[in-house]
This record gives sequence, C-alpha cells and structure tokens, in this order.
Amino acid sequence: MSLRMTLSRVLFYAFPPYLNERTIRRAVSRPRKEATPPESIRKIAHIEESRVKGQRVLTLTPQKSPSGDQIIFLHGGGFVVPINLFHWWLVSALLRRSRATVIVPLYGLAPEYTATDAYEFLETLYLTATERSDGHEIFMMGDSAGGSLALGWAQRCRNEGLRAPDAVILVAPWVDLTMSNPQIPANKRRDPVLRRGGLQLAARWWAGEKDPSDPLVSVLHGDMHDLPPVYIYQGTHDLLYPDAVRLAQKITEAQGTVELRVYRGAFHDFIGALWTSEARSALRRIIAVTSSHGKKTLVHSEA
Repeated sequence: MSLRMTLSRVLFYAFPPYLNERTIRRAVSRPRKEATPPESIRKIAHIEESRVKGQRVLTLTPQKSPSGDQIIFLHGGGFVVPINLFHWWLVSALLRRSRATVIVPLYGLAPEYTATDAYEFLETLYLTATERSDGHEIFMMGDSAGGSLALGWAQRCRNEGLRAPDAVILVAPWVDLTMSNPQIPANKRRDPVLRRGGLQLAARWWAGEKDPSDPLVSVLHGDMHDLPPVYIYQGTHDLLYPDAVRLAQKITEAQGTVELRVYRGAFHDFIGALWTSEARSALRRIIAVTSSHGKKTLVHSEA
C-alpha cells in the first residue's frame, strides 16, 4: 500500500461517505444536472450524442488515430447518482491511451428507473454498437454499479445467443445488491466511501418489483458459465471486496477466464485517485487489456 493511498483514505474519512442513506436520499430529492463532458475531453474526441429509449448516449471517438474498437463504459453511483468528474477522468484516460471509441450510456437512474429498464435500454444500445463494429472489438466496462450492468449484460448475451463482448472489465463492481456476504461488515470501518444502509436503500429502488436476489439485479447470483474473459480490479478496503473475491471464485469454478487484481489498502473505486500508484497500475492494466485481450489469465493478487 502506497503512502499516497494511505493519505487519501485518511483525507476521505474527513468527509461524509459518498454513498450512505442520507446522501442517497439527498441525491434523488434534487434535480439531476444534465451530464456534460469536460472541456479536456472535447479537445481530444469527436462527440456524437444520440437517444436510446429516451436516454442520452454519448459516443466519444478519439480525434487522432482511432483504433475502431469500442468500450461501452457504464458509470457507477449506486444506480442513483449521475456520472461525475471521476468518471470523466477515467473516460479521458481511455480515449488517450486505448484509442478506442468510448460509448457512455447515461442510463435511467433509480428510483424512477429499475434494472428491468436498464437491460431494455442496453439491448438497443448494444445491438447498435455491434452493427457498427465492422469486425473490431467491443468491451463492456463498468465501475461499481456500472460493473453490475456490464457483467449482467454479458450474461444476457450468452442467454440470448447474442455476440458476446470481447471482454468484461470491472472496477470495484457491485455484483450482489443483497449485501448479504457475512464478510462485508469487516470492511465497514475500512471503506471511507460506502455504507451498507445506503446501498441497501438504493438496491430496493433499483430492484423495483423484483427481489434484490434476482440475477437480473444481483448478477453474482447468475450463471457464470460461457462468459467472455472477465477482468476485475478491487481494493481490500472496499466494502464490496468480499463479493469481488466470490465473483472470481464462481467464474473459476465455471471454468471461465478471470483475472482478479487486488490492491492492498485501496478503497472503493480507488481508480479515481489517479495520483496514487495503485490507480495508475490498474489503469495501465486496463489499457493493456483493451489493447491485447484474449490471453488466458489466472486469478491472482497484486500488492
């Protein structure tokens, strides 16, 4: 664990958790601002905006030497908080270093929208992406709540016989909305970002009429057979760390290809702390995956 990671965690402890019950209720009680890419992205990418099922979709293509590959990036935020500056930093890094077109779906958020709505939206979006792929690769990527959707969509592709993504990239994924893993409470005081009560409230809204344990909602409960390669980046001081470990175990048990990279002392969505060596290391690996994926890897840990 780097000194910068330790200092960042201490600093974040000085502020209220990003996703506790109070901040989540406050987020849904206020008008949500329309997401706008920062000027730094406008300088390096051509931006195309469209509508899918009434929701905005931003397609960002590098101005210089685009590879033709596509990364569908699903942002986190507990299914209630819109895309934020941290996500735009990550998108900017992907554009600059992978040269792929990054598709940013601004999917409908809870409590107005549910998981059922999200998958109907993703179906239309994904079919459009495959039609325009022209033989190039498509990656599903998501952080936190977005990681749930990315993996869930890969499961849906398998179930419905659709073209699978070439790889699934998950950063601190929220894959079990029941929050029932008995090891989760041990990380309660380690993670300065998340609180279990807030996530459980968001989970009830996102599930809608479904039970939170339904595989459509909690993708950890779904079938892990015949999935594309899955790459997971997780910190040990993340409330969701135990479920990331379980996810990797389940994929391995299903004879799938998975890589779990664990960063000691890193908190939830640590990749946003680009001033730390842990975040930069994870980002380098993600760029490597999107540049030359498909090599069978083993589950392992990185200090």
